[in-house]
Amino acid sequence: MMVRYALLSILSLSLTLQHNLVSTTSEYTIPYDRAPSEFEGIESPSCGKEIEQMDVSAIEKPNQIRLSFTGDPTEMAITWTTNGVTKEPEVEQVKYGISEDDMKYIATSVSHQYKWHWDEEKGAWYYTSGFIHEALMINLTPGKKHFYQIESNGQKSDVIEFMAAPEHGSRSPLSFFHVGDVGTFGTSVMVTKDMMDRMEKQPFHGMIHCGDISYANKFDGERPDNAEQKVWDTWGQMVEPIGSKMAYMAVPGNHELDTWDSTNENGKIYAKRFILPGNERYFSYGVGMVHFVAVSTDESIDKTSTQGTWFENVLTKINEERDKWPWLVVYQHRPIYNSNNKHKNWEGREFNVSKVYENPEIIGWVDNYPELIVKTPR
Repeated sequence: MMVRYALLSILSLSLTLQHNLVSTTSEYTIPYDRAPSEFEGIESPSCGKEIEQMDVSAIEKPNQIRLSFTGDPTEMAITWTTNGVTKEPEVEQVKYGISEDDMKYIATSVSHQYKWHWDEEKGAWYYTSGFIHEALMINLTPGKKHFYQIESNGQKSDVIEFMAAPEHGSRSPLSFFHVGDVGTFGTSVMVTKDMMDRMEKQPFHGMIHCGDISYANKFDGERPDNAEQKVWDTWGQMVEPIGSKMAYMAVPGNHELDTWDSTNENGKIYAKRFILPGNERYFSYGVGMVHFVAVSTDESIDKTSTQGTWFENVLTKINEERDKWPWLVVYQHRPIYNSNNKHKNWEGREFNVSKVYENPEIIGWVDNYPELIVKTPR
């Protein structure tokens, strides 16, 4: 597996999609400033060994902060993790507003934990997650900068800023990062740092992650019987400098959904870690002049399938509003067509997008394959 990144520009509409990776925290530190030679095992085509992993049980302050679009430009979903919860009568909450001095709105969260892999010999769970909190910020001003601060577990996050999605149909320029096959390897950190540097030079509205997210299914050069969950925590903290400042829109890959490739996660952990529209495996949402459609390539999408029926209905509806959505971006993990014999084509792909929607932008990504980008401007 290699971490890759590239740059895709659609200059005619001033829409920019950037491919890159993602990063850090308080008690636990991601080594963003480490030189390539200081990461162990990086030698082409190897992406190196995993960095030191995070112990979420030791960190009180809100961590793994990540935003996501809901499809409504006046909303932004948010998730974060702590090692405990606030004592009553206080609650886990987010204060936010249009200025750092006027965060007058409050969003309270729902919280959950999960346990993973019962160890028969020890008579205990191998892993217990931190408290994962989810909240919804509403009454946002579309296209405008906002500020927020999390108050949770008796701790406060830094004050963080983000840009709300533009109004549907707005012709204002958009900029997105786009990544796939990330993990917590040395190269993962390097590309994350590159993205952080780019954020210093221009604003971004969001991130698209085309599957194979944390690689919890394999750790330290071995394949555990059950996915190593601390890798999810480490990945979540690594991407925080990106995901806390823009919507992080992921879609699952084979290493999240496939029984063998996810070492028994079967999509369960992906569902617990992300807060996304729809059923979270496939969904759509609009941002300004672009409608994004995320599809799951480890599920069938032919016309007889549930996803296929949903996909056709979504594309038909979007096509009826071409004045609002002149651009369609369809993204997924496995490519529609692929010459790599290991991963092959996306099974159940018997669906011609162009018959339903003219001129889509299709992005595919899978490890060990030449990236597929199909561009057909209107």
